[in-house]
Amino acid sequence: MQTDGNLVLYGPSGALWDAHTAGHGGARLAVQDDCNLVIYASNGAVLWSTGTACRAEIGVVSGRIYRTYSNGRPSWTLGQQTAIDDLRRLGARWVRIEIAPDCSGAVIDTCEPAGTYERLVPALRSNGLKVLALVSAPALPPNDHPPPGGADAWWSTYYEPRIEHVLSAFPPDAIEIINEPNNNGFSAADFALIVKRTYERLHDVMHVKTPIVAGGILNAYDDATTHDQYHRDVANSTAYRDYLAVYGRLPMDGWGIHPYQVFDWSAGSNPSNMGAFLAQALQNIRSIIFHPEVPFWVTEFGWQHSDSCADTPGCGACGPAPDQTACDSRISSMMASSFAAFRDPSLHVATALWYDYRDDELSGGAQFGLRQSSFASPAYRVKPEWTTFQQIAGGAGAPTSP
Repeated sequence: MQTDGNLVLYGPSGALWDAHTAGHGGARLAVQDDCNLVIYASNGAVLWSTGTACRAEIGVVSGRIYRTYSNGRPSWTLGQQTAIDDLRRLGARWVRIEIAPDCSGAVIDTCEPAGTYERLVPALRSNGLKVLALVSAPALPPNDHPPPGGADAWWSTYYEPRIEHVLSAFPPDAIEIINEPNNNGFSAADFALIVKRTYERLHDVMHVKTPIVAGGILNAYDDATTHDQYHRDVANSTAYRDYLAVYGRLPMDGWGIHPYQVFDWSAGSNPSNMGAFLAQALQNIRSIIFHPEVPFWVTEFGWQHSDSCADTPGCGACGPAPDQTACDSRISSMMASSFAAFRDPSLHVATALWYDYRDDELSGGAQFGLRQSSFASPAYRVKPEWTTFQQIAGGAGAPTSP
C-alpha cells in the first residue's frame, strides 16, 4: 500500500497490477472479517474493494428522510442528527438513499428536496454509516424509462447526468442502478445496456471504483419463480454477453434483488421458516444467472402491517381487524430468520437492507417501517421490529425520542 493511496503489486520487472486509487493520500487498506479487502479514503469512502464479502452487512432504507408530500408535512421531523443517531444505535452498517437530482416539475412525493443528498452523505459517513445511493430514473413520463430501441440515447441524456451529479457531490460507498426495473417499464435488454454503459463509464473509463449494483430487480408477493424470466433475460442479454466476452466478467459488482416474497399462508407456513424460503429463492436465481463470483445485494426486503391479505396474516387490510401484537411478532420472526439466511456465506449476499426505517408519511400509506409515521398514535412509535433489528445488527442504546 503506497503513500499516494494506491495498492500496487510488484514483480521483478516492475508493477504488475494496481487498484487505480492513486491521489488519495492517507488512504488505508483493510482486511475485513467479512472476507472483503477494502481501500478506504481518509474520509471513510470506499475507493476500491475485492467484492468478496462472505457475510452480509445489514442496514436500512432511509425512508426519504427529507421528503414532503402534497399536504406539506415533512416525512421526518425529529431532525437529521436525531435520525442518524437512531440509525447508529440500531447497529445499521448501511443506509440507502434514493437520489433524484432533477425534481423540478415532478410530483412532490417522488423526490427529495434539493440538496438532500449533499446534506446527508457527509453526516451519515461521519457517524460511521455507509451510503448506498439508489440513482433513480426521472420521475415523470415519457422519460421515466427508455422508448423502444432508445436505451443508449436515454442513458446519455437522462441517466448519465444523474450519475455525474452523485459523483461530483459526495461519492457514495456504492451505487444502485435503477429501482425495480422490471416493475418500472424497463425491458431486460434496456436495463442490461444501461448497467453496462454505467459500469464502462465509471470503472473502465473514469477508474472510479465505487461498487455498482445492478438493480434491485423485484421478486414480489407471489411464489419464488414468477420473476425468473427477467433475471434470465438480463443475464443472457447482448450487453452482458458482449462485456463478458471482452473482460471475462459481468459489468457490475453486485446483482441487486428485492425479495418481497411470501408464503402460501393457507398451507400453515411458519414465519420462522421465511429465511429458508428466501434462501431457496436466491439459490434459484443463482442457478439462472450462474456467475457465482457476483454477490447478491438485497437492497430492499420486508413486510408490513397493512397490505393484502396474503402478505402477513393478522396484519392485512382485509378480514378481521389486525392484531398489532401478533403482527409485530410475526414480522420480527420473519426478519430474524431472513437476516440469518442472508448471512449464510453459501448464498454470497454482500448486503441486506430492511425496508424501511419508518412508515410512509401518508395517511393509510405503507407500513414497513421500524417506526410508525407521525400520523400514527403515538407518533413515531418504536415497533418491536426496531428492537429485533438492533439485536441482529449488534447495536446498542435506547431509541431516540421525538
